[in-house]
Amino acid sequence: MNSSLSVPSPCSPSSSHSLAPAAVNSRRDLLRWMTGTLGGLTVGERGVAQEGRTRRLIVPHEPGGGIDAMARLLSLALAGETGVNWMVLNVSGASGNLGTAQAARAEPNGETLLVTGSGHLTSPLLLPNAGFDPLDDFTPLLRLAVAPVVMLAHESLRGVVQPGPQGLRALLRRELAFASGGFGATSHLGPEQIKALTGAPWQHVPYKGTAPALRALISGEVQLGFLPISSATTALASRKVFPVAVAHRTRLHSLPQVPTLAQLGITQGDCQQWYGVFMPRNGQEPVPDGLLQELLRAVRSSAFLAGLKRLELEPGLLMPKEFTAFLNAEMTRNKQFLSTHAVDRPNT
Repeated sequence: MNSSLSVPSPCSPSSSHSLAPAAVNSRRDLLRWMTGTLGGLTVGERGVAQEGRTRRLIVPHEPGGGIDAMARLLSLALAGETGVNWMVLNVSGASGNLGTAQAARAEPNGETLLVTGSGHLTSPLLLPNAGFDPLDDFTPLLRLAVAPVVMLAHESLRGVVQPGPQGLRALLRRELAFASGGFGATSHLGPEQIKALTGAPWQHVPYKGTAPALRALISGEVQLGFLPISSATTALASRKVFPVAVAHRTRLHSLPQVPTLAQLGITQGDCQQWYGVFMPRNGQEPVPDGLLQELLRAVRSSAFLAGLKRLELEPGLLMPKEFTAFLNAEMTRNKQFLSTHAVDRPNT
């Protein structure tokens, strides 16, 4: 493998904050608890009924993935800290673009927000008829958290991957299929970066979100996946996959035996998912009074921080100006990578 190549990374740089009930002992338990708790909060409770409105967090992917889990955690934290209930609305399709376009058309009154991830910037670059501009059509409110990415392989490859760099080199020589949550997702562009660095003959297989990509990997429909740690933990629990490396600057506390890509010879392989919350923009309307303060109380709460810990996410909070600067830098990075490297695109 040629680790000396310089490839503009489409992945995000890292940034580094405890609680759901004590009975919540796993990610699956946490998601079950969040779903059950949300089911018990009716629109009529604690302030929303008095205003006669339903406030929405649009998630542009199907339930079960990391962005969905983040939105549900935020919804619970908002209800607990501010008494304001937010309904999580999943609108999946077109690599997240259908739901994002719907959010872009919403009234910019603070009652409809978008919770999304890294693909918010990159999917429109690969699907030019996305129906929205990721920078011009939204006001960035907060970056909520970041998730290290884990390279996973299906159990059928256990005999191929030996400990150390030679095991990774064996994978890089094979014609394998990797699953992604859609065009432009971190799970798509992370492996594309590895392909650009090493010439690996891997084939991209896009799915309609992280959850179906995860199911495809577990079933053996594909052999590789680059998934955020929260989703990787679910996959590992199935015992149908195993970790090869972490695309992160350091080893992870939850997977201390798993080396980083840099330790295996790929020094530019850092990759992570980020999660953020946005408000639709129509002209230059200011953010409604109190909205940012409500969000900040929620994401600084012990319940929210504990939820991040349970999902093995890093806090990575960025305020609006910092978040905007981060997005602009990421857009420049992504455009540079996509303009200089051949990556799998729709209908190609």
